[in-house]
Amino acid sequence: DAFALVFGENWRSAGAVAAVWSPLVLLQIMAQVASRMLILVHRQVVRLVANAAQVIVTPTALLTAAHLGAGPVLALGATVAGGALIYVIYVGSALWHYRR
Repeated sequence: DAFALVFGENWRSAGAVAAVWSPLVLLQIMAQVASRMLILVHRQVVRLVANAAQVIVTPTALLTAAHLGAGPVLALGATVAGGALIYVIYVGSALWHYRR
């Protein structure tokens, strides 16, 4: 673990969290570009829908994982999976609207 090596053994769990969270961060960067494209084609409502979906999916994923007795890393993974799905659909939608 790079986190444990660089920051010490107490930071090992932070490395696990960073590993789970990193794909979502990459998709968020891509979504920022998609957001600009939607502004150009006057489709900001797509961003509004994506934000609303994010507001619903994030707590739903956390509550579902907690209800099923999942640990914190698995709960975070569920949240990342839900967020990633929304961002993939969002970026795909932005590309579709841009190409139209």
